[in-house]
Amino acid sequence: MAPSAGPQPQPPGSGGSRANAVPAAGPIEAPVAVLIHGLGVSHRYFRRLHRELSSTHTVVSLDLPGYGGLPRPRRALSVDDLAAMLIDLFDRRMLRPSLLVGHSMGTQIATEIARRRPDLARTLVLIGPVVNDRRPTAWQQGLDLARDTLLEPLDGNAIVFTDYLRAGPRWYAMELKEMLAYPLRDRLEGVSVPVLILRGEHDPVGRADWCKWLLTSNSHATLVHVRRGRHLVQHRRAAACADAIRWHESTHVRDEKPIQ
Repeated sequence: MAPSAGPQPQPPGSGGSRANAVPAAGPIEAPVAVLIHGLGVSHRYFRRLHRELSSTHTVVSLDLPGYGGLPRPRRALSVDDLAAMLIDLFDRRMLRPSLLVGHSMGTQIATEIARRRPDLARTLVLIGPVVNDRRPTAWQQGLDLARDTLLEPLDGNAIVFTDYLRAGPRWYAMELKEMLAYPLRDRLEGVSVPVLILRGEHDPVGRADWCKWLLTSNSHATLVHVRRGRHLVQHRRAAACADAIRWHESTHVRDEKPIQ
């Protein structure tokens, strides 16, 4: 069963926060995949991956509070707050994802859900995970993102920047602090389900050394490098990402496997 769009659970003191879900697409009775976006954006940059996965999964893409045109909460929401909100959503809607997919800051939220409630995910997919603990400052992250933007496709940048404008600089800055504070590597150690770390081979945000360092924190983790991909690899190389996800689901092999 997939959640429908509309008001959703509210964290205490969040000022009427809600999340929206894009209507599910996929075969009836197919395993459920939930896509969780990153900082400043919305479900829109998942559209291609949503479509690719829908041949084998019932796919639900989320918009988090303050994004995708949703109202901005009165206070910043931590990764813990957002994970609790989505866990509550899944429980209320009797949704049991077999696949949790996060991109960028969404990898933090997906990790926290899987860590707290392994029954809510048989597989965890982290696309372009953040924050590289060797580049932990807002300045360093901004520089890496700027480098990435220069070589991303125009249609991908158009989606991202229009979403940034809708979210607004104040909300972006508030949530940036929460993203920088989340200790992804430490929390990933507590995840018991199979983990796929998925990165574009030229991603300057989810760098190779950082992703390999993440790999050592969890014995259930696999690292895949998608060729010709950058930080928006799920947009630019959606078919390759979907292939990698299905490969991982079918094998759960701990390995590094380039996807053509």
